[in-house]
Amino acid sequence: MRTIAQQLAATGGRPSGFDYLRLGLSMHTDVNIRNQDGALLAAAPPAKPLLTTDAYAKQIAEAEARIEQIVRANLGRRG
Repeated sequence: MRTIAQQLAATGGRPSGFDYLRLGLSMHTDVNIRNQDGALLAAAPPAKPLLTTDAYAKQIAEAEARIEQIVRANLGRRG
């Protein structure tokens, strides 16, 4: 079995192939619904998202580039 550093080196820094690295999350919560005063919904939707991420930006760009390449390669072909 490879170390994480070895796996990252083998995949060019991409976090793929970590089948053995499984993480779990457990949670226990208590919900108090005694005080039900207040609005059910916000008066207006937020102007922008509260949280954003670009974690998949590289993968999305690569996928879009590949799609474009396939479409361009097949534009002139008719089945």
